[in-house]
Amino acid sequence: MPVHSKIILIDGHCVLCNGFAKTILTKDKKRLFSLGTLQSKEGAKLIALYGVPDSVDSIVYLENEIAYTHSTAALKILSQLPAYNWAKVFYALPKFIRDWGYKLLAKNRYNWFGRKDECMLPSKEERERFI
Repeated sequence: MPVHSKIILIDGHCVLCNGFAKTILTKDKKRLFSLGTLQSKEGAKLIALYGVPDSVDSIVYLENEIAYTHSTAALKILSQLPAYNWAKVFYALPKFIRDWGYKLLAKNRYNWFGRKDECMLPSKEERERFI
């Protein structure tokens, strides 16, 4: 498995998560991030390596040998994209409030946005960004 410094793992079956991944692929002009799915072999290896609890099933962000989950993962990713760096303002909210909102969204994501039976298929250019 190649070494990447900034890896985003998403739920490959979640329509919302796939939309988030597509946004990253289009807005990450500096190509900071590599992407993968929680369901992939590589994703499972990284989850185990970083000791991420099995209960985390929506997004994991790995950076500098640290695993971030829930709202912190989303904010760390968004704050590095020029179009979304305004998201840093949400750090002003206490983590338990941010995570409550994030977990509410994550819990209902299939009902609100849908579920796919298969993961998105990246274009040839996008494939090199996936682990």
